[in-house]
Amino acid sequence: MPEKDAFPTAEKPSLAEEVDALQIINETGALIASQLDLDKVVRAVVDAGVQLTGAEFGAFFYNCLDENGEAFLLYTLSGADPEAFASFPHPRATPVFAPTFHGEGVVRSDDITLDPRYGKLGPHHGMPAGHLPVRSYLAVPVVSRSGEVIGGLFFGHAEPGRFESYHERVMTGIAAQAAISIDNSRLYDQARAELTRRRSAEQSLRETERRLNAVLDNATVAIFLMDERQHCVYMNAAAEALTGYRLEETAGRPLHDVIHHTRPDGSHFPIDECAIDRAFPENNRQQGEETFVHRSGRFYPVAFTASPVRDECGVTIGTVIEVRDVSQEKRDEETRTLLMREVDHRARNALAVVQSLVRLTAAPDLDSYRDILLGRISALARAQGNLAERRWEGASLRDIVCEELLALCPRECFSVDGPDVELSPDQAQPASMIIHELATNAFKHGGLSRPGGRVDVAWSISHGDVHLKWRESGGPEVREPDRRGFGSRLIQQLAQQAGADISKSWPPEGLQADIRFRIR
Repeated sequence: MPEKDAFPTAEKPSLAEEVDALQIINETGALIASQLDLDKVVRAVVDAGVQLTGAEFGAFFYNCLDENGEAFLLYTLSGADPEAFASFPHPRATPVFAPTFHGEGVVRSDDITLDPRYGKLGPHHGMPAGHLPVRSYLAVPVVSRSGEVIGGLFFGHAEPGRFESYHERVMTGIAAQAAISIDNSRLYDQARAELTRRRSAEQSLRETERRLNAVLDNATVAIFLMDERQHCVYMNAAAEALTGYRLEETAGRPLHDVIHHTRPDGSHFPIDECAIDRAFPENNRQQGEETFVHRSGRFYPVAFTASPVRDECGVTIGTVIEVRDVSQEKRDEETRTLLMREVDHRARNALAVVQSLVRLTAAPDLDSYRDILLGRISALARAQGNLAERRWEGASLRDIVCEELLALCPRECFSVDGPDVELSPDQAQPASMIIHELATNAFKHGGLSRPGGRVDVAWSISHGDVHLKWRESGGPEVREPDRRGFGSRLIQQLAQQAGADISKSWPPEGLQADIRFRIR
């Protein structure tokens, strides 16, 4: 094929140029008529189109439906590096592209950027940034003989006015030839696919039995096949593992002997009745539970589903029984029951604590009472959250101190220092409330009530005993109060719950509290 433009400019072609064009058309027609390879057909058409129109680049987009109804995939590109399109989304049926993708007709524009349909839809409203520059634009739909729109041929040039009516006529003819070749190629591909499918089907039929056995033996559920007498004729690997018997040991035996384990003297283990013995389904599948006895003598509960097996006349000739061990499910159910009881117990305890907080909270007015009570309940909720994160096995003393202080002041206003200490659930909640009361008092009256004030918390461990030191500084000058307030009485009650001793001192620079308790 000649490597030159047949119509290099928008001027009327010369006789020599028309001869070159006819040569390209004839060579392209001969090539695509003799080809059944779809890739080669499309490549030849696009390459010829670029040469015939003098386009800087050409592309063929193939019509393909997706789950949203429609999508257009780049099939081949000529005159430009495919990477130039790699980063852009595939064209959609926008006002400019729709006539081509819907097969409505040819679109030719001297300057597509001036077309009233151009740039009407987001997100780009025209060519995306970095796209190959296009001014002259020619798009020709490729329609099969059945009327199906196969796709579209698109040609572009950075300069305006490059495509004329004869370019349009030539490419319309090329598109018609391409549609026939593409139809033939698709028919050829379909024929090859059908032959492949038939060969595959024949192979599949030969392998059906092997695959079925593989599926059954790899199934996690135990499967038994019984005949019309309820004698076992098949067990998969899971059934052998479930019962402790191999298939050759059970073939032809009543199911009752397999699942209820005959003793050496011929007697059975004492099970009153066998639900599966009565589960020979004449019409519909049946489900139930049963107790199996393993070959070793171990009892275990199972759930089963029994389904009828019928011959071509609809007569029931056997039963397929699916069985699974539900021992773990039974244990899980017991665990859930215990868990619900524990949740109920903890909920009642939490409610009792809230009720206690309500009784021990006092304030001069309703708004203050509400704020104090909400603060204490929030501290209780944080303690509950800490315990929940650790599955109620305990809570970190460091997390408790940090969370209660962070609820009232920035991190730079306090320090926390001490080894890892894990508090038991019955210590974690009162400890959280104690730290909350100390932090609230510091925020309102003590070291955190003024800019630059701070709280330093440190603890140490000796032989299982924790000594926590609370030190405030930078606040107003303090002195020992004349009487204990509600907060102090609450702290003392909480300390008793946690098994802790609390002592306080009031040097002028700020409150100091020492808390001692033994880790439970």
